Amino acid sequence: TPPPVTPTDPPTITPTVTATVEVALDFQAPTASPTLNPTLQTLTVPTATPTTGSAAVQGAGTGDSAGSVSTALLALASEIRLISGGTFQMGTTAAEVVSAVDECLAGYGGTAGSCQLSDGVDSQPQHSVTVSSFNMEVTEVTYQQFVAFLNEMGPGSHRNGCYGQPCARTNIEAAEVAEILFDSANYSVVPTLLTYPVTNVTWYGASAYCEAIGRRLPTEAEFERAARGDDGRIYPWGNVWDATYAATKRSGEIRVAVDSYSNVPSPYGVINLAGNVAEWMSDWYGASYYGSADASGVDPLGPATGSQKVVRGGSWSAVPFFARTVHRQ
Repeated sequence: TPPPVTPTDPPTITPTVTATVEVALDFQAPTASPTLNPTLQTLTVPTATPTTGSAAVQGAGTGDSAGSVSTALLALASEIRLISGGTFQMGTTAAEVVSAVDECLAGYGGTAGSCQLSDGVDSQPQHSVTVSSFNMEVTEVTYQQFVAFLNEMGPGSHRNGCYGQPCARTNIEAAEVAEILFDSANYSVVPTLLTYPVTNVTWYGASAYCEAIGRRLPTEAEFERAARGDDGRIYPWGNVWDATYAATKRSGEIRVAVDSYSNVPSPYGVINLAGNVAEWMSDWYGASYYGSADASGVDPLGPATGSQKVVRGGSWSAVPFFARTVHRQ
């Protein structure tokens, strides 16, 4: 389990830990474009030191020690699947980005403003990466799982219970888009959303949830390995876009339950690595990071410092260009 995050250091990642988690996040209104709503997808690292201790139990009153794992939450946690380690080509090429933009504009009705060549620059150059074997959750984190996490921490914990930072937005902060309900005593969600991926979660909330169950957020390299396997596929299922294989703007602009599209998993059996909701990575975002020596080699962790975290996988409100396995936001 990684230690609590400090404002100057990224979370410590041990790639051999057998509990890497794919955490679902779509920190934007359902109709927003991921390129037009940067405020909600950008988290500025605070200058204050986050509260010491395990954010998973902060304010819960359980008596658990720092770094402990919640057995109650673990009972609800998603199944994990082994992702075999290996060497692969991470990132993309200029030619692939040109093809992706052309497909966006002509193949599935994108606009010049919704997908541009500049959107693919930070995913270049393509480079060799070796990733150790790790585990990843098969499905995205549900409302049921995340609401249980908030309830274990206690009333009001969503405001500052994750490393001293906000965990998520509720109906109190954003009634028009947030679906987590808070009545000053308990957190809940309408029954029809229990198996849907949780949205409006901050990076701090995603990381703290992972820590609470003894897991962690994946690195960009791990996410890409899980999504594209050994053959460098553009989408988790292959190189040809299919609107029936993922929830994106070309699929009807709807979010689906986390076990949807189980018939088209990634090479390792992970579901919805493209579309539905976007996923937080552990890495700091660096626009030119792929051109650095640190980006290649064994188990890269991303830039040492930064002010934004990486989001991967695209969401139901975005065109498929953003659901490509190589795309970074």
